[in-house]
Amino acid sequence: MPTFNHSTPAQLAQRLRERWRDASRLEALQIARFLSGLTDAQLRSLFGLTNPQVTTLRAKLDDMLATVQRIRTAQGQ
Repeated sequence: MPTFNHSTPAQLAQRLRERWRDASRLEALQIARFLSGLTDAQLRSLFGLTNPQVTTLRAKLDDMLATVQRIRTAQGQ
């Protein structure tokens, strides 16, 4: 019989932060791609950030997404 692990959003956010911090470059880019799809309000709630912190995180995510795009463009050539 399978058992289920129920996690709260706060617990999931903590695991995601830890995974992002310890991730390889490729894994970090994949996590960034997921996070970039969230709204500012979701990021604020998920990570407990202030508006300026969300702006800083959003800029970092945008840089990482640009890196993903450069990799995809280079693979297509």
